[in-house]
Amino acid sequence: MIDHALLQQSFNENSFLKDKKWKTSPSPLFLPPNITNQLNNIGTACFDFLQSIKKLYHSSKNNKSILRNKKLILPWVAEYLDRGKTNSLLNHSNLDSFKNTIPTIIRPDLLLTEDQIYMTELEVVPGGIGLTSFLLQIYENQFNNLIGSSSKMLHGFYDSLTNLSRNKTSPTISILVSDESQTYQPEFLWLANQLKLLGKNVYCVNPKTIYYENSKLKTLINGKIIEIDIIYRFFELFDLDNIPTIPTIIQAIEDGNATVSPPLNPIFEEKLSMALFHHYQLQDFWKESLPKHSFQILKNIIPPTWIIDAQPFGPNAMLNGPLIENKPLNSWNELTEAKQKNRNYIIKRSGYNKDAWGARSVTVGNDCNQETWTQSIALAINQSKTSPFIIQEFKKPKKILHPTYNPQGEITEEPGRVRLCPYYMKNGDHIEINGILATICPADKKIIHGMSVATFVPCAVCN
Repeated sequence: MIDHALLQQSFNENSFLKDKKWKTSPSPLFLPPNITNQLNNIGTACFDFLQSIKKLYHSSKNNKSILRNKKLILPWVAEYLDRGKTNSLLNHSNLDSFKNTIPTIIRPDLLLTEDQIYMTELEVVPGGIGLTSFLLQIYENQFNNLIGSSSKMLHGFYDSLTNLSRNKTSPTISILVSDESQTYQPEFLWLANQLKLLGKNVYCVNPKTIYYENSKLKTLINGKIIEIDIIYRFFELFDLDNIPTIPTIIQAIEDGNATVSPPLNPIFEEKLSMALFHHYQLQDFWKESLPKHSFQILKNIIPPTWIIDAQPFGPNAMLNGPLIENKPLNSWNELTEAKQKNRNYIIKRSGYNKDAWGARSVTVGNDCNQETWTQSIALAINQSKTSPFIIQEFKKPKKILHPTYNPQGEITEEPGRVRLCPYYMKNGDHIEINGILATICPADKKIIHGMSVATFVPCAVCN
């Protein structure tokens, strides 16, 4: 059992999420072997998914058949994924030299329901890496069956990036955290400092400090000029216009004088890829493009999801969308008439918007009044051409009991619901789960995310 005083002291001495507080626990979250076995396979399936999305997008963008042995040209796929993006970003991401790149660190957000695991989104710019490593560092002193370790989080992060290096065995890595992402700056400063203690050249800086000189990307730290080989990007692509040095950084990348991960490719940050996975016109593509095992895993964990679009339909047409009282929709506006008990859906922005991360744009259909529901649908329809929304079946997490410290340091046990955030890191062809952050929220919360009443713990395997 981890002592409350130790946890308090540890977090008083180390900051991780700026101006954020959460609850602590004497114990990791124990997961049964059948769940951990599934988690071990989900990472590979998710990386396969990203590879296939990239392939689908480029075939669609170039008006090529998405199938090998059958002509099927679907330009609407790329049109959806390109909506709202700037021409400069699209031009960069479609350069031949970047077409084969995918993120090397991912974090699917998984819900534990009564019967299985569901993925609500796939984060390619994941927060929590430093926090998870730190929690593992604390808990591994008393628990020997943790999933991952602090060392694996640190080395996995470093190795996944150095594998991208051009002809350097000890490259300099700069973690760029934008103003928009400042909440997470403390954990990345901690991460960089931990890697420095291991003799690695890793720095955490604001992208505004970057400049390009003599074919080198550089920054100034404590009066010393640092030449950068690899960038770890911790800001989402909607934020590019707020970072004045982005043209300089992109120029260095396109010149081949710096490498960035995750790549500056917006297709990987769109939640609507989950809707594409379920789209009836794309089923043959997914079966052909994905390994059979990965296809089955994704089919099991991705909830039914659809893209909300303002496109009008004729009177005999039916939407590719949810059924309401077992009846198909002819227009997304008809969704506003659904009774609360039939609104077991979540509406949220797909991506490329300041409101697309966290719970900012989320509406839970069966937990809001008619006015809020109607307004959410109207917003999604009105902005569908520039900032698409998706609608996804709501999968209710099961209740669990887990010990938590109250402010007085006493252990309490109250019902909660869990989100699992496993960190998968890719080094060449090797994919490993290096740690899992569990977020346990009170059972009355519909949306599980980092809130002051949430408990953050690492995960362990049940004996």
